[in-house]
Amino acid sequence: MAKQKDLDKIVKEVEKCKSDFVYFAENYLHIVDKNDKLIKLRLNKAQSEIHADLDETPYLKILKARQLGSSTYIAARFFWKALFNINTRVVVIAHTHEAVKSIYSIYQRFYTHLPKWLKIQTEKASANELSFVTGSSIKIGTANSQNFRGSTFSCIHASEAAYWNDMNNTIQSLFQTATNNPEIIVETTPNGLNDFYTFWKDSNGYKQTFLSWTDHTAYQQKEPNKGWKLSEIEKEYIAEHGLNDYQFNWFQKTLRTRCSNNIHTFKTEYPARPEDAFIASGAFVFPTLAKDLLDAPDKMGWQLFSPPNKYASYILGVDTASGSPNGDYSAACLIDVTDKENYKLIGTFYDRLTLKEYAKEIENILTKYEALVVCERNSYGQAIIEHLRSAEYPYLYTETKFDKLSKAFTERFGFYTSAHSRPVLMAKLIDTITSNKIEIKCSRLKYEFLHFIYSDKGKAEAEAGYHDDLIMSLGLALMGIEQSFHYEHERMQQQRPATLRDKINFEIAHGTTLETIPDNYWADESPLERFITDWNQ
Repeated sequence: MAKQKDLDKIVKEVEKCKSDFVYFAENYLHIVDKNDKLIKLRLNKAQSEIHADLDETPYLKILKARQLGSSTYIAARFFWKALFNINTRVVVIAHTHEAVKSIYSIYQRFYTHLPKWLKIQTEKASANELSFVTGSSIKIGTANSQNFRGSTFSCIHASEAAYWNDMNNTIQSLFQTATNNPEIIVETTPNGLNDFYTFWKDSNGYKQTFLSWTDHTAYQQKEPNKGWKLSEIEKEYIAEHGLNDYQFNWFQKTLRTRCSNNIHTFKTEYPARPEDAFIASGAFVFPTLAKDLLDAPDKMGWQLFSPPNKYASYILGVDTASGSPNGDYSAACLIDVTDKENYKLIGTFYDRLTLKEYAKEIENILTKYEALVVCERNSYGQAIIEHLRSAEYPYLYTETKFDKLSKAFTERFGFYTSAHSRPVLMAKLIDTITSNKIEIKCSRLKYEFLHFIYSDKGKAEAEAGYHDDLIMSLGLALMGIEQSFHYEHERMQQQRPATLRDKINFEIAHGTTLETIPDNYWADESPLERFITDWNQ
């Protein structure tokens, strides 16, 4: 009779474990804590959040800070499913062989420390696979091995997907192995703006689950860091994320001792929000502009932010592409440099057009703004220059060089981008942006800045798969600033403002009153000529 009672108790307990994952996990699954002690699993806040999200949908994409226990939770859940169901096949795809060993050890530990009456007999227990007599199994491999092909799986765990060599193709192959009603979890710590960023942003049926380090109780420190004064970066981070004292103590110590006091490294390892996770790399050329996650631009053509003012000094940077449907974009940036200390972004153009169509767009905007045109003359840009010359447009940027053969100075229209001139352009661009001399209003330009990085060779360029056409057109415009002084004087020779409206427009453009403008400003000589005249006198 006693044996029957014990058997009934076991059956009842098995049924409870089968029907209640949390009960089973917290009573029968064991993990090793950070002090190398074997303890029972207790779901933390991050793990409980994953559990709640899986109650809503079987498709999750998880972006997380490090060591929050997400892999342990997923392993516990999939182990539970394989243990209490027949023909439930689990596959885990990790990014390295070491990760495969680490994840398999979690499953192995779960099974090893089960009571005998819960241990389903195994058919196979290898270095990366655990198979039960019920037809259920757990297989773990790397993204490079592709050893999941040829099988079907009801539980799929894509671990550290942002670190896979070819995430898109591997994910597509992996998802094809899913049964009709699978549970699929793609989880990773951040790794910059790569394929996982696109997967995270896309509306692809997967619920976004972000796990912040601030939600993890282990990331707290009671004792303050004695003798450490707050840095400006630390003050800004505290204010931005509202850290409590214990969180700040841990943050400050981790930032300084584990992240070499590099806030970008800290944000990558321990993001507090998705923006931190993706926009944290020190490889960004303009990290201050890479603050917001933006969608790829879908609006083509001109975007203008200010109407023309005939007393303002404008420069138009023109970057030209072939017009190929899959090639680069033709792009232009129009800036106002009337105030020599603070420039204004007046408008941008972005589209794939034929050379003829693009040349017409440039000509049309110049009839309104009369800008100095700095057109890259490399390759397709020469066609735009020739079009403007045939239209007798007077304000074209020129380069003067000494010809060794003719022993004379020669002038050519447009800016020639070369291995020697591109660093000069980039230096001008970086100085302007970092000095806050111009406000970037255009979301299309901001999107390009978001993907503008330093390559492994130290070259500032667009990340693979993205474009920097608007950035280059802004750089071209900035290269014309010195010549704009002479162009501005040439235009100002036309006439003084006469009507009240003209006077107001002039004063708005120049940020000063007409009374402060010397009479010789309207003289028929350039500022350089006036300087030479004054010097001779």
